[in-house]
Amino acid sequence: MASKYLTIPVKIVCFSFAVILISACGPQSGGGGSDSMLALFGLGAGTSSSGSGGADNGGDPDPDPTPVPPGPAEHACVSGTHALYVDGSSLLPPAGTKTNPYTSIGTAVQAASSGDAICVRTLDGGAEYDESSATINIGGGISLYGGYSSSWTRDAQNNKTKVRLNRIGLQIANANGNAEISGFDFVTVDSSLPNESVFVLKIMNGTAEVVFADNTARAGNVGSGQSATPGSSYGIYARDLNSLKILRSTVSAGNGGNGEDGAAGANGIGGGNGSQGTSGACDSGNSTPPAGGNGGIHPIDSALNGWPGGNGGAKLVTRAGTSGGGPCGGAGGGFGDPGTDGQDATCNGDAGTDGSSSVTPAKWTNSWTDYYVAVAGEDGTDGADGIPGSGGGGGGAQVCTFCNDGAGNAGAGGGAAGSGGKAGGSSNGGGGSFAVALINVATFASDTSSLESGNGGLAGSGGNGGDGGTGGDGGPRNTTCTVEIGEGGKGGDGGDGGKGGDGSGGAGGPSVAILVKNSAVMTLKNTSLQSGTGGNGGSSRNATGGEGGASYLLYSAGTTPTLTTEGTITQLPGTGGTGGVRTSDSSPASAGSTGYKNW
Repeated sequence: MASKYLTIPVKIVCFSFAVILISACGPQSGGGGSDSMLALFGLGAGTSSSGSGGADNGGDPDPDPTPVPPGPAEHACVSGTHALYVDGSSLLPPAGTKTNPYTSIGTAVQAASSGDAICVRTLDGGAEYDESSATINIGGGISLYGGYSSSWTRDAQNNKTKVRLNRIGLQIANANGNAEISGFDFVTVDSSLPNESVFVLKIMNGTAEVVFADNTARAGNVGSGQSATPGSSYGIYARDLNSLKILRSTVSAGNGGNGEDGAAGANGIGGGNGSQGTSGACDSGNSTPPAGGNGGIHPIDSALNGWPGGNGGAKLVTRAGTSGGGPCGGAGGGFGDPGTDGQDATCNGDAGTDGSSSVTPAKWTNSWTDYYVAVAGEDGTDGADGIPGSGGGGGGAQVCTFCNDGAGNAGAGGGAAGSGGKAGGSSNGGGGSFAVALINVATFASDTSSLESGNGGLAGSGGNGGDGGTGGDGGPRNTTCTVEIGEGGKGGDGGDGGKGGDGSGGAGGPSVAILVKNSAVMTLKNTSLQSGTGGNGGSSRNATGGEGGASYLLYSAGTTPTLTTEGTITQLPGTGGTGGVRTSDSSPASAGSTGYKNW
């Protein structure tokens, strides 16, 4: 087995031609055809403004291309020009100055304008700024500089400012002026719910460049439990941006959310039993034929009721018994001395066919709108209803010259059919983990940095289909006074409902160090890339399990970028998730794929 540690000490320039042509940034031209390239990762070409795919990724602002002044360099914190100051230990009235600083970063950001720098003092004793109550929304062209001492001297690498962030930590909308964030140790809280995604830094829309330097950034895990729309964990997420640089930083993502189990299908409802036919009489002058037994009753669907039995023969009327109802009704008995017996129903109702269980494994066939969308399995299909039982034939009457005529016994009703079991629901796939996600970013560079994704979320198990309802029994033969009159025939049994098909398992969530969709140029220099373990695929009783989540260091989900690598690129790929198992025969789906890159 090859070592998972591989260094590349030479400069390599990779040029790949995309199978599909989608512009690197900005409006797309031409027709469709991109989805086939995106299939492996559940990444599509959707560009909706919300793009949540059901998970809670926070609100997305409308694009605004208006240029704004760039954030000043860190020397603004020395000169005090266009600078606001933050010191969480200050007890003085906050005014944003060196002598009267703000005590929270969020307050300073709210007071800042484009072209301002926010200068943040590191708290003593390793204490952190708690900014976890709300997202810090940073305007374009505003820079954040941490790492300052009480005398406002700076050491961004060795005196990082610790900040605890909300699950959507820092958010920049419309980055139309260059800005820098440096000198911090960021960590987000875990999300509270399994459908809530987590971001350290979320950048949406911008014509400028954002530099993320000398930082440690750790995104929390998606909340525990299961969700039909599980969230994902992102270290840095950038969309529709001109340029992003990560310098001398460590960026890591947490674990993706777990998908929800499929719902079990409801059991079918059983049918009622057929009734015995009315008794005849040895010596009866009654000319009314004894009535056939009623068919069994289905509680909710009259179409599944059993057929009635045939009437018995009677004096001066039919004299012969009538046939039972239904396609297999028993023949009526003839009159005579004695009358002959009615026949049993010639068949029972057929059972309904079982519903089908999916044989197609869940893999990356869903779409990435603007965020990762977990890939669900498929529902089973409902079981078919059974066939109602037919009625038994009525017995013939006794008819003779020198005797008292008697009426024949009536036939029994057939049993009602059982209804089919309902389909089991598909399970939901797991959420993803991405150290860096680049969606329509023109240029990206990483230098002397470490980018690490966590583990993909687990997929849920497919729901079991419901059992079919039991068909009712046909009514019994009536054997009253059979030395003179005909017996009533037995009714046929109702058919059982078919079993519902099982839902299949969802796909495990992916783990990717750098996810790229339609981003043109990437440069990696002296960068360490590490991916976690893909989430396990969901299992199912009779349907196919879902595929395990993939684990990649670099994954392109659209137009293949131009990649340049310099210096040492340390590659630490994780492992793909285990494929879900079809438990009825212990057959597993494929494990998740893994590798350095997919192009």
